[in-house]
This record gives sequence, C-alpha cells and structure tokens, in this order.
Amino acid sequence: MSRPEYYQKNKDKWKLYRQNKVSKYPLYTIWHGILVRTGVRPGAKDHEVRDYINRNITVCDEWKDYKTFETWAFNNGYAKDLVLDRIDNDSGYRPDNCRFTTRSQNQRNRRITRYVMIDGVRTKLIDAYEKAKCEIPYKQFLSRITRGWDFYDAVSIPLKKLKAA
Repeated sequence: MSRPEYYQKNKDKWKLYRQNKVSKYPLYTIWHGILVRTGVRPGAKDHEVRDYINRNITVCDEWKDYKTFETWAFNNGYAKDLVLDRIDNDSGYRPDNCRFTTRSQNQRNRRITRYVMIDGVRTKLIDAYEKAKCEIPYKQFLSRITRGWDFYDAVSIPLKKLKAA
C-alpha cells in the first residue's frame, strides 16, 4: 500500500485525533511531522521530499498509529524539551533507530556533520574543538580546517593581531 493510500484508508482515524484535540500535544506534532516528512501524510515540502522521501526514509508500520508511538515515546525518555533523533540518518523512523535527545546533541548527528582524524580516531569536529579548549572562535577554527590546516595547527596557532593604522 502506498503512503497516500494509507492516509486515505485511515482518514477516520485522523479525524478522530483532531476531534479529541490530540493534535494540540507537542508529541503529536512530532509524530505528525514524521508522517509528513516520510510521505505517509500529504503536504511534504520540497526539501522534505528531497531529504526524506527521495532517500527512502520511512516510518515503521507500528508508528503509523499515534497511540503506539506515544506509548513508545513515554517509555523511552520523552520530555517537552527534547527532540526525536534518528541514530542512523540513512535509516528510517523505528524504535531501534530513534531516541529523544537535546537540540544540541541532535545538531551533532546530521549528514553534514564534519569529522576529523585525531591520532587515528575519527571524531566529530565540534567535539574535538571543544575538547581542545581552543581560544580561537569556532568560525575561525572551522575556516582554517576548511582551508586544509592540520587540526593541531588550527587550534594552537593564535590569531594575528591587526595593527592600528
């Protein structure tokens, strides 16, 4: 069954959720967003089609029911200040691939997250920067890395001071 067919087949369930004001709950908003991004519900934006549907990011069948998703969420650390994060960004929404985490942690788990090799260990660039306790602003540090600087040089060579004219 295709995703739009699922929505059409279960239209009464969606109507019931709206009538019971469940749609006002923050957790419902998270769940609804998953269904839209993955194409189960209509209304995906262009970037969602590109980033989710075209990459075949799906939602498991059990989570197509809100109550099942809600039960999983409350049993797995849901809180209003947390966001849903897919552990493996190339895999879909399912219980063994999702967790609730802070926005900051979620931002570190993106396809565009940059990594650096330090002493033979692959490390997230932001984590390495923070661990080095560098006094150089992160944007400057990132600029240096982008231009091909060695990690240790990028964190240790001080910024040049501009001479007053």
